[in-house]
Amino acid sequence: MINLPAVLPLIAIALIIMWLSRSMPLTGTRRVAVILLRIVGIGAAVLAARGLAYSTPHTQPRHIIYLVDQSASIDPRQTAWMARRLASLEALRPAQVSRTLTIFGQDAQLAVPIGHERLLDPSAIQRMLEDASIQREETNLETALLASVATVSSPQRSRVVLLSDGRQTMGDVERIVPHIRRFGLEVYPVNVPSTIPTGVVWEELAAPSIVKRGTSVPVKLIVSNGTERTQVIEIEISVSGLPVKRKRVKLPPGWQALSIPVSTIKTGTMALEVSVTTSSSAEPQRRMAMVEVEGPPKLLFVLEKPAQLPLLAAGLKRREMDLSVATPAELPSEAGALLEYDAVVLFQLPKSVIAPTQVDALRQYVERFGGGVTMVGLGGVLHDEVTHPAALDALLPLVFEPKGLQESKRRVCVILLIDRSASMMGPRIAATKRAAVELVKQLAAEDLVGVLAFDTVPYVIVEVQQVRQVQTSLIDKLVRLKSVGGTDILPALRAAQERLEMTGATVKHAILLSDGQTPFERLAYQQQLAQFTQHQISLSTIGIGPAMVNTELLGWLAKETGGTFYQLRNLEDLPRLVVLDTEKALGRLPFTEGYFQPKRSEQAVWFEDVSDWPPLKGYFTTSAKPSAEIELMIPQDEVQLPLLAHWTMGKGRVAAFASDAQPRWSPDWVRWHQFERVWSEIIQRTMRPRPTEELFAWVETNAGSPHLVIEGDLRQPTASLVSQDGREMTPLALVQHGQFRWRASVDHVGSGWHQLVVESDSAFLKRWIQIGQAQRGAEAPHLPPDESLLRHIAQDTAGVFDVPDRAFLPPTERVTVQVPLQGMLLPLVILLLLIDVAIRGRTML
Repeated sequence: MINLPAVLPLIAIALIIMWLSRSMPLTGTRRVAVILLRIVGIGAAVLAARGLAYSTPHTQPRHIIYLVDQSASIDPRQTAWMARRLASLEALRPAQVSRTLTIFGQDAQLAVPIGHERLLDPSAIQRMLEDASIQREETNLETALLASVATVSSPQRSRVVLLSDGRQTMGDVERIVPHIRRFGLEVYPVNVPSTIPTGVVWEELAAPSIVKRGTSVPVKLIVSNGTERTQVIEIEISVSGLPVKRKRVKLPPGWQALSIPVSTIKTGTMALEVSVTTSSSAEPQRRMAMVEVEGPPKLLFVLEKPAQLPLLAAGLKRREMDLSVATPAELPSEAGALLEYDAVVLFQLPKSVIAPTQVDALRQYVERFGGGVTMVGLGGVLHDEVTHPAALDALLPLVFEPKGLQESKRRVCVILLIDRSASMMGPRIAATKRAAVELVKQLAAEDLVGVLAFDTVPYVIVEVQQVRQVQTSLIDKLVRLKSVGGTDILPALRAAQERLEMTGATVKHAILLSDGQTPFERLAYQQQLAQFTQHQISLSTIGIGPAMVNTELLGWLAKETGGTFYQLRNLEDLPRLVVLDTEKALGRLPFTEGYFQPKRSEQAVWFEDVSDWPPLKGYFTTSAKPSAEIELMIPQDEVQLPLLAHWTMGKGRVAAFASDAQPRWSPDWVRWHQFERVWSEIIQRTMRPRPTEELFAWVETNAGSPHLVIEGDLRQPTASLVSQDGREMTPLALVQHGQFRWRASVDHVGSGWHQLVVESDSAFLKRWIQIGQAQRGAEAPHLPPDESLLRHIAQDTAGVFDVPDRAFLPPTERVTVQVPLQGMLLPLVILLLLIDVAIRGRTML
């Protein structure tokens, strides 16, 4: 590429020379030659004055700096290993590569100056390491690397072989690694192995930076047991100097992750002081974690009868949640009125009582403002609630539906047909009365029930009506039931069909108690059973009688209508069989009752620590919408029915629980020791995020100097770091790197805990973070190396971990050298001047 600024002056000089040469007393070839000589000569003089040079490749040998750790954490066996490793490296070092040796602890000392002589005697190297006059009480990798830069004149051609366990107890090497990288100094750390079992080592302490009041803080410790036997450690956790938790733990050999929950006491900053004492240590190891505790969540608890607070509401209050109780009519119709609440709980409410304007407010609260809505159970007349669509349906992740036809009316009607012929006298008729009482007990208050007796004609004992109207008078009506006369089943079946058809119920079922000894006209019975099938009426039969029971007829009647035939073995079993058959009929209801065992779904992400769930006596049959996530389900035959599901709508979340959380269907749940904790977690996972939860902050060191990264929905944020004691505040220069991401350099901030304070147009947020190196233990031998720190140093300086031989390759570095042309151009100018004089000859005079 032509350098135009350098060429333009030469062109100008050539034009000037040609213009001045017009009056030259020469012609022809001599005139042209003189002009060219003058142009070339003056141009060469100008280029020489401007320092014209050419580039040429050149090779220079590299330089190796050995940095050897001799702090108190290095035992004599490790020192001997280092000496042997240095000797083996020296045997491999190319002859043209020079070397120096620096020994360090708290400070650093140059032990062997720059030279090419090989250090091949391990004993001599070991004596040199042991006799070094350094302070060995601490390990300061920062000082060691800075000393390596000072020992050489050209760090770009130098490489460092670092022999250390990496367990720095002083300084902060991570702060200077970016500067070492800018010098061009590559570091090749060597992992110094432990020579004896390491014992118990506390590697890491972790705790969430923010929690809510009423929840626990999971304090996590990473501990390793390097011995071959189980060790016992004692962990003590204090808050503001007061012990709140003490635990003895048995550690098997290997790595262990321990989690200890600590209850939150009050809102604000929670300073956790954790100490670990082992059987081999006289003094405990101490570290600290800072946690910000937010105030309690605020819930709007909506139910039909606020005067009767349910067990769930009382449990949430005990979990440090503030509850505001409201009726469905008091539920706001504007989303703005819901913003003061973190979540809304709809408890046992009929869907139909929530007005469309209220549903629209809930939708905006969830979608636009990230609110949470949890629906527990379903109230009202159940068959109406699952039959008729409601505005609330669009908000829920579950669809309440029966197992039967969705277009039919969701009601239950059961008619008991009792044979009162002479064959049923005595204890048999008494057993049928008890069976009728048990039947009524099985049904809900809004279900329909009827009792018909028959001999040759049917008689009404209890006309079809709601169970709630029958319960008080049933016994009195059954007293009239006497055994007399013959038997004819067909008229009783017709009477039952007429009544069942009129109800329009979803589940229409009849139970026949008889010995089956009846006149039989097959065509008439076939026509009657066809009517049963057409109107979806099922018939179950129970064979009862003093002698022969017509099992063939009773079995055929049940089979043709989808019912069940039972052979009575003992009169005492009759009430039980009626109950059993009623439970089967109720299987087609929009809800199911019995004892059912919930379990987590395969895709569940909630409740990983809960393995056993209490059984339920009942639940609503539902189906999950396509985008819903199922957390709990009920295995039913080959189908997995959803019990707890949630989905995301805009910025918020809606959850639905298909049971009642009440003693009727959940008696074992309300007595469960985790009842309050589980429901507290459900509400917290669906509630509107607190402002601080939308802020994510961490420190990155893999891109050169350490940077604080902030992510969140913030507008024109400003940030600062406040020291733990509150005495220093350091403003941060935030640079936006995306719509929701900001970065700021923190290489000027000291190590330790700091409170990040972020202010924006929409929020004032706080978060505790740790800058720089984590807390360190005291200098001690026999500890495992800190491989993560050594790998980090190698990665950030373009070196290689635990492969020091790579530092010798290549032994030389190819560089480009600029050679000036002044020594050639000046003689050329003189030569051209002499030729010019010779050509002009006498014309010069």
